Amino acid sequence: MNGPGFYEISGIAYSASGRISKVMVSADGGKSWAQAALQEPVLPKAFARFRVPWRWDGGPAVLQSRAWDEAGNMQPTRAQIIAARGETKTVPSVTGFPSQHYNGPTSWSIERTGEVKHVYA
Repeated sequence: MNGPGFYEISGIAYSASGRISKVMVSADGGKSWAQAALQEPVLPKAFARFRVPWRWDGGPAVLQSRAWDEAGNMQPTRAQIIAARGETKTVPSVTGFPSQHYNGPTSWSIERTGEVKHVYA
């Protein structure tokens, strides 16, 4: 990132159970959330684009998004997934599937330098 200022956080959400009804975005690793705008059309069982404006103050941040669908299903947090399924530390082989499909939020850290990288949060 080129320094402090306004940015747009955007992404896509999906549910196999119907339409996406809401997406929330966090810039502090899930401590607080803001509702994102959904871009039309929002169709059943299709990717839905979302966006939310964000003012980066130049400090470290962890960005996350979380989706809900019209059936009331909520995307589980990483902690909820680990509590329910456990956590695989090693993969037995390249053909081995380490656990079940991960459907939790992907987290991105923003360093003071503006570097963006994937993290587990």
